[in-house]
Amino acid sequence: MGEMDAGSALAVRGVRKTFESENAPVRALRGVDLEVSQNDFVALMGPSGCGKSTLLRSLNRINDLIPSFTLDGEVRMGLIDEILHAVPAEKVLFEAPLKDQQVWFVRRVGPDVNLGNISAEETLSLETIRVGLRADTAVAHPDDE
Repeated sequence: MGEMDAGSALAVRGVRKTFESENAPVRALRGVDLEVSQNDFVALMGPSGCGKSTLLRSLNRINDLIPSFTLDGEVRMGLIDEILHAVPAEKVLFEAPLKDQQVWFVRRVGPDVNLGNISAEETLSLETIRVGLRADTAVAHPDDE
């Protein structure tokens, strides 16, 4: 893959990630290059432990919430807005296992946003976010004005 196309919805070059383990470092990502054009549909497939989730967490910035995480390479953001511009929100499933992500998606897309990777224990909490029963997503009720 040559130079990054300025019109790409998402482009990454040379992304690397190594996790420290007791026995030896684990190289999860080894110089990953990926370019996705607008309106492309991409499936990341591979065996367990090959780095699919690590790459996705790097792209959607979940790993930024982990203080010890460092990422080498270049990531061009803007993917979510590109997706929402190209595909109706009701046809997209966003991975959002963390509360801050869920709140962000509910605020950005609305309470009917399709969110995945939610643990069973977090389902009730997510529903309170959706209906505005939490302070971080509450909206004024028309009768309260």
